[in-house]
Amino acid sequence: MKNNYKTAIETNGSINIKDLIEYESLLISFDVKCPSSNMHKKIQLKNIKLLRKDDLMKFVIDSKEDYNYAKNIIKKYKPNCDVFFQPVWGRNPKKLAEWIIDDKLNVRFSLQLHKLIWDEKKGV
Repeated sequence: MKNNYKTAIETNGSINIKDLIEYESLLISFDVKCPSSNMHKKIQLKNIKLLRKDDLMKFVIDSKEDYNYAKNIIKKYKPNCDVFFQPVWGRNPKKLAEWIIDDKLNVRFSLQLHKLIWDEKKGV
């Protein structure tokens, strides 16, 4: 890590990340799929315990069901890294923000900035 650069790898967690965490110069962005994606059953949730302080976890949330799913995962696995909740593009972000505030969740709220700037343009 000569220049203190870090490389970020985004994964949906469908494979074990154990071998990836050995590299200090690697940041893991763990994109946990929610039920509305129809991909949530493929995730290896045991990966959450492998995440380090500088890694991050993200949930893209479409519905109250997705929100409760994400909230329960956080409660059960207690991740050691920052957790982001992001509304699915086209959904009202205010609703998700209110749920987070009402439940006093210790998560970060984010929007898909690339879509705010470039709409749904591919490749940005």
